Amino acid sequence: MPVIALISDLGYEDAAVAVAKGLFLCKLPEAVIVDITHEVRPFNTAQAGYVLKSCYESFPEGTFFVGFVDIFYREEPTLILLEYNRRYFLMPDNAVLQLFLNAKQCEASIVKVFSGVHRLVEWVNACIDVISGNGDKETTTIQFKDTIPTVTLDQNKIKCDVLYIDAYENVVLNITEDEFNEYKSLGRFGLNFIQYESITAISKNYADVRKGAKLCRFNEQGFLEISVNNGRAASLFGLRYGSPHNKIYIEFS
Repeated sequence: MPVIALISDLGYEDAAVAVAKGLFLCKLPEAVIVDITHEVRPFNTAQAGYVLKSCYESFPEGTFFVGFVDIFYREEPTLILLEYNRRYFLMPDNAVLQLFLNAKQCEASIVKVFSGVHRLVEWVNACIDVISGNGDKETTTIQFKDTIPTVTLDQNKIKCDVLYIDAYENVVLNITEDEFNEYKSLGRFGLNFIQYESITAISKNYADVRKGAKLCRFNEQGFLEISVNNGRAASLFGLRYGSPHNKIYIEFS
């Protein structure tokens, strides 16, 4: 009885999610289907990768994680199968897995299984073939597209970007604790954003500061986030995914 965990940018405004679930149940009636989320921002592969990274270990071994995020990203889209940590990931080759793996490429465990789909029904059927143990497979090396924002160091200044904004409007940045620790020997740091906002200390918990005060902390996934205790950082500071006005820097002195 396979467990199938779905993540997509299909939303709930039309029947797309219902169509996908119906097809799975018709051909794999004993499957347990779980929704991770279908509210990934359209075409936002970085958000999908981050959410996937945040939750996959909570699922049992053998789970199939199936992604319908930006699936028609090119004329000949490719579905890939990744076996990782005793779980299986069926995703389009469009950088969803780049953030998840924190790698530019993956070898050996990537299997090319399908190409040329042009409709959701075809995409779902291709996934069903793989889960059922059918379909043509070709071991290959996947070189991910460079679409995930990465941190860059210019002298003593790191430019960061918004990776994800959660329901509480905590702003997750695209720098991990391990990456931050590589640079902290450069001196004391200041996390600067927008125009005059700055944070100069890492908090462990939201309650480390008074209510309404800003802070930065490494979240459960190991990424640096900008938050406000009992507040909404994204709205308060006007931080948005993909906005050129964020201007987020970590400066060491």
